[in-house]
Amino acid sequence: MPAKTNEKTPIKKSSLRPIKNFFIPHESNNFKAHALHPSHLMFHALAAFFLKMFVFVAVSFLPFSALVAPDLLLRQEQKIIELTNNIRESLNIPPLKTNPQLARAAANKAKDMSGLEYFSHTSPDGKTVADWIVAEGYDFAVSGENLAVGFSLPQNIIAGWRKSQTHYANLIDENFSEIGVGIALGRYKEKETVYVAEFFATPNQIASSAPVAKTKPAVTKPALTNLIVENKTSLKSVPTRSGNLLEATATLNKPAESATIFFADYKIPLQPSPTDSNTWTGTLVTDAEKKQEYDPIVLAAVAVKDSDGKILMQDIPVENISVAQPGFIDIYNFYKKNPSFLTQLFKFNNIYYALVISIIFIALLGGVFVEIKHKHKEALFPAFGLMAFLLILIRF
Repeated sequence: MPAKTNEKTPIKKSSLRPIKNFFIPHESNNFKAHALHPSHLMFHALAAFFLKMFVFVAVSFLPFSALVAPDLLLRQEQKIIELTNNIRESLNIPPLKTNPQLARAAANKAKDMSGLEYFSHTSPDGKTVADWIVAEGYDFAVSGENLAVGFSLPQNIIAGWRKSQTHYANLIDENFSEIGVGIALGRYKEKETVYVAEFFATPNQIASSAPVAKTKPAVTKPALTNLIVENKTSLKSVPTRSGNLLEATATLNKPAESATIFFADYKIPLQPSPTDSNTWTGTLVTDAEKKQEYDPIVLAAVAVKDSDGKILMQDIPVENISVAQPGFIDIYNFYKKNPSFLTQLFKFNNIYYALVISIIFIALLGGVFVEIKHKHKEALFPAFGLMAFLLILIRF
């Protein structure tokens, strides 16, 4: 019986030649790696471009409602809570715990605003944050509310609240221990948008062994409630040729030393009316070159200095303020940064870009060992240019 041998079949050099020709410059390929051939580079450049254009077209044809699918809204709500707690933790303030009752209350508030198309702490039928929370069976000691309207990333919503002293005060209030966020799709001033409600509260810890009749908790409103006539205090926007005219009015119940209204990046000093010392008015014309739409819209706030020198603040309604519609770049970035049905398409594009960059890099690395006299420097510039182009596409 013939003896078995362990001889291995040698790999033919001819089978490795295509790989060698593709990556390594040598005499057989005239010291030009095929991976760096202009036709190959042009093919990958065009393929990368059309892949990105395909994503652009897919995003541009999506309806606005696709942006507010339930799973996407849930992630936005969770992100707002996360960013709120990041602010608190940076100031050594205990983070807020998510409470399902507050989340439902906030969602109901957001849906109410979207359904009735209003933007205010008080609904047309007089409901306030206390009413929404109590309706969910939450017995609270203190409560607060932040509102915003406009399609915007959570980071921008939080940034808008941070600019407002009243909203920022809620974000960092140590008296709050729990939080709930609700977002709803709707229309505002004839534009599709989203409404955001962020509820804060601390449960009432009063223990009692005997059953107690359920009553509405007492709410301590800001001191300004007794100072401002709410339905006669507002900020409205009037378009003009030179810009947007912001008209502010505050009607007070008692004498004051000064009054100022804050909105977005604007500060509007108020002056008492010559005919009525309790009515304060002021105007401001915004720069015509600046955007006349806001995203998000956050309620304005009036600051009043009373006769004792105490500064009191309260949110006030805004009228005729136009909310910005999300642009293509806003929508594209939203889908890229948030998991959705387009996530796999984004991943495929980036994998392809990274693969091409790796191929070019290996081919360039193989050329390092080629003698100087055989180097084709003119082929290096397109290769580096394509790598830079692909890196930009990955970034964008």
